[in-house]
Amino acid sequence: MERLANDYLMLMKAFPEQKEKEPRSVTMAELSNILFCTPRNVKLIFTKMEQMGWIRYTPGRGRGHTSELSFLIGREKFLARQTEELVMAGHVERAFQLIKEFGEGTAARENLFSWLSGYFGYEAVANQDQPIETLRLPIYRSIHTWDPAGAIYSHDLHMVSQVFDTLVSFDVEWGRFKPGISHYWEADREGTSWTFYLRKGILFHHGRELVADDVAFSLSRLKQMNSGQSWLADQIQEITILSRYALNIKLEKANYLFLAFMSYPPSSILPKDVYAQDGTDSLQLPVGSGPYRVGKVTPGLCVLEAFDHYFNGRAFIDRVEIMIMPEQGELADGLGKGNVLKVKTGEKQLPSADDEQEAEAYCIGTSLLTVNLQKQGPLQALPLRKALSHFLDRQQLVDDMGEPCLYPAYSLQWRGQVSPKAGGDGSHDGEELVESLLCQSGYRGERIQLYTYPRHAPDAEWLKTAYGKLGIMVDVQIVSWKEMLDEEQIRKADLILFEAVVSEGAIKLLEYLQGKNSFIRRHLSPERIGWVDKKLDRLLAEPEEAVRQKHFDEIEETLGREYAWITLTHKNVRAFSHHSLKGVKVNARGWVEFKDLWFQA
Repeated sequence: MERLANDYLMLMKAFPEQKEKEPRSVTMAELSNILFCTPRNVKLIFTKMEQMGWIRYTPGRGRGHTSELSFLIGREKFLARQTEELVMAGHVERAFQLIKEFGEGTAARENLFSWLSGYFGYEAVANQDQPIETLRLPIYRSIHTWDPAGAIYSHDLHMVSQVFDTLVSFDVEWGRFKPGISHYWEADREGTSWTFYLRKGILFHHGRELVADDVAFSLSRLKQMNSGQSWLADQIQEITILSRYALNIKLEKANYLFLAFMSYPPSSILPKDVYAQDGTDSLQLPVGSGPYRVGKVTPGLCVLEAFDHYFNGRAFIDRVEIMIMPEQGELADGLGKGNVLKVKTGEKQLPSADDEQEAEAYCIGTSLLTVNLQKQGPLQALPLRKALSHFLDRQQLVDDMGEPCLYPAYSLQWRGQVSPKAGGDGSHDGEELVESLLCQSGYRGERIQLYTYPRHAPDAEWLKTAYGKLGIMVDVQIVSWKEMLDEEQIRKADLILFEAVVSEGAIKLLEYLQGKNSFIRRHLSPERIGWVDKKLDRLLAEPEEAVRQKHFDEIEETLGREYAWITLTHKNVRAFSHHSLKGVKVNARGWVEFKDLWFQA
């Protein structure tokens, strides 16, 4: 159908002056040239178009006689119909490409923006005695995986947590663990033996009850997959099923933060009968036990449907449709009005409306540059790394970039509000000292490769310009989120610019230091990786939280002194919603729990 619509638009573009329903003389040779096909195929195409009610075609009788062609739907109206259908199918980029190619001289672009403003938001459609409530959201990030074991980026982790559940959950606001699939747990004094007792009657989305065997399978699978998040299960030595609803997990080493490991979305529990048989790649739709089940997934659209039997209370919104919008382009300008929920994570400068309210937020991220200490080159010199850090005026970076940049970052961990220092950035040293460091480093103008993804492109260009004033030559490489995880990209990068989501606390710090896909870990030298792992073993074996925090601080201070990373700014996430949408609260991953949302009539 899309190909046929494209042919219709090509015909209209070839005859721009022809009015709707006005016949025009055409020849078969002319039509063949326009549609790039044989006369026989032109006839087949026209037969389909007539059946659709798009054209009226009267073929000429006899050799040399012309035919008559009438367009029954005007170009602007036809474009509106086709682009709306493409958007509803999740093909937003194709819709705007269609307008770009065929919409010149029409109001098609403005019409689509107007329609989108009404399409996104809240809708209640009658269904027998009870309306079906739908929330449609435009999101400027792709969903890269539905496999919990492979979820790395914060948005993926958030989406996984809407569909799957973990043994326990962590309440960031109160700083405590809460029951999840497991209603009770206990550990020995050494922190090496953990017993979990499961709730009875928890159902997976395909209808089977969740039992201890599913937990054992999921954690064993996580360990064996050797995925980016398998570090969460690396310490598991043995899993013993005690009963249908109880199991014991023995660890190779003491780990008093094991509950944090089990609360993280990659440790989600999967149905063994589904994932052991089919594997991840062959699954059409993910199956979990979370508040929403996945009803449909395409590269541009995800439909979540409330799971009626969710053990922790059914979600209020029946259906959440997530439209994946292009990361780059002009779409945000036209989508500011009409949305009942906007989460500002930095991809787009989404405008606010007068009738919106700001939600509570618990998300702070730290933008930073990792320094590739495994790559031979100029950055092996400590004075050059020090110059890269001390030359930066972080307060100026905050001022120039604006929201979501919040404060200059002097550390990886968020330590509470930092007031801008009088006279600018206190870590910004004079050019004389920085030039001295450059002289010590032996830097001779070698080009430094800075890799990042589109949302950080403005920050990267700012850094390139700033370092250029010092004579440090930086090339900015913008790659996709998926490409950024590629081993070859990480190896080639001298610097990687990304945002560490630090508001989740200890588990995120551990991931950045131990995760197999962590940019920080993969840029550390082998010697320093060994030192970090030993420090983390001591940290996990420490029962006192205050002492564990001292270990985190020591690791950060040591890597900071070596300029293994260069912190830039602390960033926040803000959410704005229509006053009728309740339950809006930004979680520590920078998004909103769909389960808690509801509309007040």
